[in-house]
Amino acid sequence: EVMPLTLVGETLFAGIDSFSLIAVPLFILTGDVVVTTRLSDKLLGLAEAAMGWLKSGLGTSTVMGCGFFACISGSDAADAAAIGRITVPHLVKKGYPLPYACALVASGATTGILIPPSISYIIIGLTLGISASTLFLAAIIPGVLVLLTIIATNVLVNRAKGYEKSSGDFSARQLLR
Repeated sequence: EVMPLTLVGETLFAGIDSFSLIAVPLFILTGDVVVTTRLSDKLLGLAEAAMGWLKSGLGTSTVMGCGFFACISGSDAADAAAIGRITVPHLVKKGYPLPYACALVASGATTGILIPPSISYIIIGLTLGISASTLFLAAIIPGVLVLLTIIATNVLVNRAKGYEKSSGDFSARQLLR
């Protein structure tokens, strides 16, 4: 028996007719808003106030900034674009080679698909019928562990190569500001 051709279009659109998929363009919009309003600078400033006083502090702050931004955008591409645009010139100024600075941002941005909320988890949850909260709970610990592993690797590489020295002392006032 031959199926009507109208069923093809109906089947295609029925597959994407899900209220939960509205989160995908909204995450992308949120990422653009965060960069446009310079909120990403504030997130990076928070990370730098927390870790900038350590040797390899700017590299660590960059990776933490990627983690913070991942919590907002849900996208690794948006994470790399936003944080990379801000931090790569500063990393190069601090003594990091350009390829290493780019690799640091790219590896930190991979947490965008691990740290909830993530666009990938929304799509996986819809496809497999798993609740978003279950996926988020399952992903938060591995996402943070990956983030900490990237930070530890940067500290070790930085100590071996001597890319960056500490930028000063820890300031609780700077962190609160």
